[in-house]
Amino acid sequence: MREPWYYDVIAPVYDTIVPRDIKGICDSLEQILKRHTNSKGLVDLGCGTGRFAVELAKRKYRVCGIDIGEEMLNVAKKKAKRAGLRITFVKADMKDFMLPQKADVIWARGSIGDLIRLSDLQKALFNIRRNLSTNGIFVLDVRDFNHHFRIHKKSTVSDTRILKQGNRTLTFRFVLNLNKKSRIASIRGQVQIKGLRGLKTIRTRHSLRYFTKQGLAKLLTNAGFEVLEIMPGYHLEKNMKPRLVAVAQLRGQV
Repeated sequence: MREPWYYDVIAPVYDTIVPRDIKGICDSLEQILKRHTNSKGLVDLGCGTGRFAVELAKRKYRVCGIDIGEEMLNVAKKKAKRAGLRITFVKADMKDFMLPQKADVIWARGSIGDLIRLSDLQKALFNIRRNLSTNGIFVLDVRDFNHHFRIHKKSTVSDTRILKQGNRTLTFRFVLNLNKKSRIASIRGQVQIKGLRGLKTIRTRHSLRYFTKQGLAKLLTNAGFEVLEIMPGYHLEKNMKPRLVAVAQLRGQV
Protein backbone atom coordinates (compact mmCIF):
# COMPACT_ATOMS: atom_id res chain seq x y z
CA MET A 1 0.00 0.00 0.00
CA ARG A 2 2.46 2.60 1.22
CA GLU A 3 6.16 2.51 1.98
CA PRO A 4 5.99 2.17 5.78
CA TRP A 5 9.56 3.24 6.37
CA TYR A 6 8.77 6.62 4.79
CA TYR A 7 5.32 7.26 6.19
CA ASP A 8 6.08 5.98 9.68
CA VAL A 9 9.18 8.19 9.93
CA ILE A 10 7.22 11.35 9.09
CA ALA A 11 3.93 10.38 10.79
CA PRO A 12 4.23 12.92 13.67
CA VAL A 13 4.64 15.84 11.21
CA TYR A 14 2.78 14.50 8.17
CA ASP A 15 -0.35 16.64 8.52
CA THR A 16 1.76 19.78 8.83
CA ILE A 17 4.10 19.20 5.87
CA VAL A 18 1.35 17.74 3.62
CA PRO A 19 -1.64 20.03 4.31
CA ARG A 20 -5.01 19.31 2.70
CA ASP A 21 -8.41 21.01 2.63
CA ILE A 22 -10.08 18.24 4.62
CA LYS A 23 -13.57 19.72 4.71
CA GLY A 24 -13.51 20.76 1.06
CA ILE A 25 -12.41 17.34 -0.14
CA CYS A 26 -15.00 15.62 2.04
CA ASP A 27 -17.68 17.97 0.66
CA SER A 28 -16.70 16.92 -2.86
CA LEU A 29 -16.63 13.25 -1.90
CA GLU A 30 -20.14 13.50 -0.47
CA GLN A 31 -21.39 14.99 -3.75
CA ILE A 32 -19.84 12.05 -5.62
CA LEU A 33 -21.38 9.53 -3.21
CA LYS A 34 -24.84 11.11 -3.52
CA ARG A 35 -24.73 10.46 -7.27
CA HIS A 36 -23.99 6.76 -6.86
CA THR A 37 -25.06 5.36 -3.47
CA ASN A 38 -27.24 5.87 -0.40
CA SER A 39 -24.82 4.03 1.90
CA LYS A 40 -23.23 5.71 4.91
CA GLY A 41 -20.65 2.97 5.37
CA LEU A 42 -17.18 3.67 3.99
CA VAL A 43 -13.71 2.11 3.99
CA ASP A 44 -10.91 4.70 3.93
CA LEU A 45 -8.19 2.66 2.23
CA GLY A 46 -4.76 4.10 2.95
CA CYS A 47 -6.21 6.30 5.69
CA GLY A 48 -2.84 7.55 6.94
CA THR A 49 -3.20 9.82 9.95
CA GLY A 50 -6.99 9.55 9.85
CA ARG A 51 -7.75 13.16 9.07
CA PHE A 52 -10.39 12.27 6.45
CA ALA A 53 -11.75 9.35 8.49
CA VAL A 54 -12.34 11.65 11.45
CA GLU A 55 -14.07 14.30 9.34
CA LEU A 56 -16.33 11.72 7.69
CA ALA A 57 -17.19 10.15 11.05
CA LYS A 58 -18.24 13.60 12.25
CA ARG A 59 -20.62 13.61 9.28
CA LYS A 60 -22.22 10.37 10.53
CA TYR A 61 -20.42 7.97 8.21
CA ARG A 62 -19.49 4.55 9.57
CA VAL A 63 -15.81 4.55 8.78
CA CYS A 64 -13.20 1.81 8.76
CA GLY A 65 -9.66 3.10 8.18
CA ILE A 66 -7.02 0.77 6.75
CA ASP A 67 -3.31 1.53 6.44
CA ILE A 68 -0.03 -0.36 6.44
CA GLY A 69 1.81 2.28 8.48
CA GLU A 70 1.64 1.57 12.21
CA GLU A 71 2.81 5.03 13.28
CA MET A 72 0.32 6.70 10.94
CA LEU A 73 -2.44 4.61 12.51
CA ASN A 74 -1.28 5.56 16.00
CA VAL A 75 -1.77 9.22 15.07
CA ALA A 76 -5.20 8.38 13.60
CA LYS A 77 -6.35 6.55 16.73
CA LYS A 78 -5.35 9.48 18.94
CA LYS A 79 -7.32 11.90 16.74
CA ALA A 80 -10.44 9.74 16.90
CA LYS A 81 -10.13 9.42 20.67
CA ARG A 82 -9.72 13.19 21.13
CA ALA A 83 -12.79 13.76 18.96
CA GLY A 84 -14.83 11.19 20.90
CA LEU A 85 -15.46 9.13 17.75
CA ARG A 86 -15.68 5.38 17.33
CA ILE A 87 -13.69 4.54 14.21
CA THR A 88 -12.24 1.13 13.40
CA PHE A 89 -8.61 1.34 12.33
CA VAL A 90 -6.89 -1.73 10.91
CA LYS A 91 -3.25 -2.31 10.04
CA ALA A 92 -3.28 -4.12 6.70
CA ASP A 93 -1.92 -4.04 3.17
CA MET A 94 -4.31 -3.09 0.39
CA LYS A 95 -3.04 -6.01 -1.68
CA ASP A 96 -4.41 -8.61 0.75
CA PHE A 97 -6.71 -7.00 3.37
CA MET A 98 -9.96 -8.86 4.01
CA LEU A 99 -13.05 -7.16 5.44
CA PRO A 100 -15.42 -9.08 7.76
CA GLN A 101 -18.23 -8.08 5.38
CA LYS A 102 -18.11 -6.56 1.92
CA ALA A 103 -18.08 -2.77 1.68
CA ASP A 104 -20.58 -0.51 -0.05
CA VAL A 105 -17.94 2.18 -0.55
CA ILE A 106 -14.17 1.88 -0.71
CA TRP A 107 -12.32 5.19 -1.00
CA ALA A 108 -8.60 5.24 -1.82
CA ARG A 109 -7.58 8.88 -1.53
CA GLY A 110 -4.10 9.09 -3.03
CA SER A 111 -2.93 5.71 -1.78
CA ILE A 112 -3.11 3.82 -5.10
CA GLY A 113 -0.24 5.94 -6.42
CA ASP A 114 2.06 4.61 -3.71
CA LEU A 115 2.11 1.25 -5.49
CA ILE A 116 5.07 1.43 -7.84
CA ARG A 117 5.22 -2.13 -9.19
CA LEU A 118 2.49 -2.77 -11.73
CA SER A 119 1.98 -6.26 -10.28
CA ASP A 120 1.31 -4.75 -6.83
CA LEU A 121 -1.15 -2.29 -8.35
CA GLN A 122 -3.02 -5.10 -10.10
CA LYS A 123 -3.12 -7.20 -6.91
CA ALA A 124 -4.53 -4.26 -4.95
CA LEU A 125 -7.28 -3.60 -7.51
CA PHE A 126 -8.30 -7.26 -7.66
CA ASN A 127 -8.40 -7.34 -3.84
CA ILE A 128 -10.49 -4.17 -3.69
CA ARG A 129 -12.91 -5.74 -6.14
CA ARG A 130 -13.09 -8.85 -3.95
CA ASN A 131 -14.00 -6.74 -0.90
CA LEU A 132 -16.67 -4.64 -2.63
CA SER A 133 -20.37 -5.46 -2.28
CA THR A 134 -22.44 -6.29 -5.36
CA ASN A 135 -23.72 -2.74 -5.80
CA GLY A 136 -20.77 -1.09 -4.09
CA ILE A 137 -18.63 1.68 -5.56
CA PHE A 138 -14.89 2.27 -5.59
CA VAL A 139 -13.74 5.90 -5.48
CA LEU A 140 -10.08 6.70 -5.94
CA ASP A 141 -7.91 9.64 -6.79
CA VAL A 142 -4.47 9.62 -8.41
CA ARG A 143 -1.88 12.17 -9.45
CA ASP A 144 -2.49 13.54 -12.94
CA PHE A 145 0.55 13.07 -15.21
CA ASN A 146 -0.59 15.62 -17.81
CA HIS A 147 -1.44 18.24 -15.20
CA HIS A 148 2.12 18.11 -13.88
CA PHE A 149 3.55 19.18 -17.24
CA ARG A 150 0.77 21.71 -17.94
CA ILE A 151 1.65 23.53 -14.71
CA HIS A 152 5.38 22.96 -14.25
CA LYS A 153 6.54 22.53 -17.89
CA LYS A 154 9.41 20.34 -16.71
CA SER A 155 10.14 17.00 -15.05
CA THR A 156 11.96 18.29 -11.97
CA VAL A 157 10.26 20.43 -9.32
CA SER A 158 11.66 21.61 -5.98
CA ASP A 159 10.18 23.55 -3.10
CA THR A 160 10.91 24.74 0.43
CA ARG A 161 8.15 25.25 2.99
CA ILE A 162 8.52 26.78 6.45
CA LEU A 163 5.69 25.71 8.73
CA LYS A 164 4.64 25.95 12.37
CA GLN A 165 3.58 22.99 14.50
CA GLY A 166 2.84 24.18 18.02
CA ASN A 167 6.08 25.62 19.43
CA ARG A 168 8.16 23.99 16.71
CA THR A 169 9.25 25.30 13.31
CA LEU A 170 9.40 22.80 10.45
CA THR A 171 11.42 23.41 7.31
CA PHE A 172 10.36 21.00 4.57
CA ARG A 173 12.44 20.76 1.39
CA PHE A 174 11.90 18.35 -1.47
CA VAL A 175 12.99 17.65 -5.02
CA LEU A 176 10.59 15.71 -7.27
CA ASN A 177 11.66 14.22 -10.58
CA LEU A 178 8.93 12.74 -12.78
CA ASN A 179 10.06 10.22 -15.40
CA LYS A 180 8.07 10.80 -18.59
CA LYS A 181 8.39 7.21 -19.77
CA SER A 182 7.57 5.30 -16.58
CA ARG A 183 5.33 8.05 -15.08
CA ILE A 184 7.03 7.36 -11.76
CA ALA A 185 8.24 10.29 -9.64
CA SER A 186 11.23 9.92 -7.34
CA ILE A 187 11.17 12.31 -4.40
CA ARG A 188 14.00 13.28 -2.09
CA GLY A 189 12.94 15.17 0.99
CA GLN A 190 14.30 16.71 4.17
CA VAL A 191 12.39 17.88 7.23
CA GLN A 192 14.18 19.99 9.83
CA ILE A 193 12.36 20.29 13.13
CA LYS A 194 13.47 23.16 15.38
CA GLY A 195 12.05 23.20 18.89
CA LEU A 196 12.91 23.54 22.54
CA ARG A 197 15.06 20.40 22.38
CA GLY A 198 17.17 21.65 19.51
CA LEU A 199 17.27 20.70 15.85
CA LYS A 200 16.30 17.33 14.35
CA THR A 201 16.68 16.42 10.68
CA ILE A 202 14.72 13.69 8.87
CA ARG A 203 15.81 12.72 5.36
CA THR A 204 13.46 10.72 3.16
CA ARG A 205 13.33 9.15 -0.28
CA HIS A 206 10.24 7.62 -1.86
CA SER A 207 8.40 7.19 -5.16
CA LEU A 208 4.92 7.98 -6.47
CA ARG A 209 3.03 6.81 -9.55
CA TYR A 210 1.28 9.28 -11.88
CA PHE A 211 -1.58 8.43 -14.26
CA THR A 212 -3.32 9.66 -17.40
CA LYS A 213 -7.10 9.53 -17.71
CA GLN A 214 -6.88 6.90 -20.44
CA GLY A 215 -4.34 4.81 -18.53
CA LEU A 216 -6.44 4.88 -15.35
CA ALA A 217 -9.58 3.83 -17.23
CA LYS A 218 -7.74 0.92 -18.88
CA LEU A 219 -6.25 -0.20 -15.58
CA LEU A 220 -9.65 -0.28 -13.85
CA THR A 221 -11.34 -2.03 -16.78
CA ASN A 222 -8.64 -4.71 -16.92
CA ALA A 223 -9.12 -5.29 -13.18
CA GLY A 224 -12.82 -6.09 -13.68
CA PHE A 225 -14.39 -2.69 -12.93
CA GLU A 226 -16.86 -0.64 -14.93
CA VAL A 227 -15.78 3.01 -14.90
CA LEU A 228 -18.72 5.29 -14.07
CA GLU A 229 -16.86 8.60 -14.27
CA ILE A 230 -13.38 10.11 -14.26
CA MET A 231 -13.06 13.80 -13.48
CA PRO A 232 -10.47 16.39 -12.44
CA GLY A 233 -9.98 16.09 -8.72
CA TYR A 234 -12.38 17.44 -6.17
CA HIS A 235 -13.28 21.07 -5.60
CA LEU A 236 -10.32 23.22 -6.67
CA GLU A 237 -10.33 25.73 -9.53
CA LYS A 238 -10.41 24.08 -12.96
CA ASN A 239 -6.76 24.68 -13.86
CA MET A 240 -5.50 23.79 -10.39
CA LYS A 241 -6.67 20.19 -10.08
CA PRO A 242 -3.54 18.03 -9.80
CA ARG A 243 -5.48 14.78 -9.39
CA LEU A 244 -7.90 12.60 -11.28
CA VAL A 245 -10.90 11.18 -9.42
CA ALA A 246 -12.46 7.97 -10.69
CA VAL A 247 -15.66 6.20 -9.67
CA ALA A 248 -16.08 2.53 -10.57
CA GLN A 249 -18.27 -0.45 -9.76
CA LEU A 250 -18.12 -4.17 -10.36
CA ARG A 251 -18.57 -4.87 -14.05
CA GLY A 252 -22.10 -5.85 -15.04
CA GLN A 253 -23.84 -4.00 -12.17
CA VAL A 254 -26.55 -1.39 -12.75
